[in-house]
Amino acid sequence: MGYKVLIADDEMEIRNLLRLYLENDGFEVMEAASGDAVMPAMKGFKPDIILLDVVMPIFNGIEAAQEIRTFDKT
Repeated sequence: MGYKVLIADDEMEIRNLLRLYLENDGFEVMEAASGDAVMPAMKGFKPDIILLDVVMPIFNGIEAAQEIRTFDKT
């Protein structure tokens, strides 16, 4: 099993392209289309790394990063 990557970006085309490249290299990928979708995705998926867009609706990437820092991965 490969590493898990969470892609958080409001642009579907960017998410699709990143998913294509990452999955072709053996990564397991989950997507979030807005900043407020990052935390629920993390709880079920537990990613090893997050690719986080700064400019997103609802929560921007900075706000999402602040929430991510409070998350306990265990």
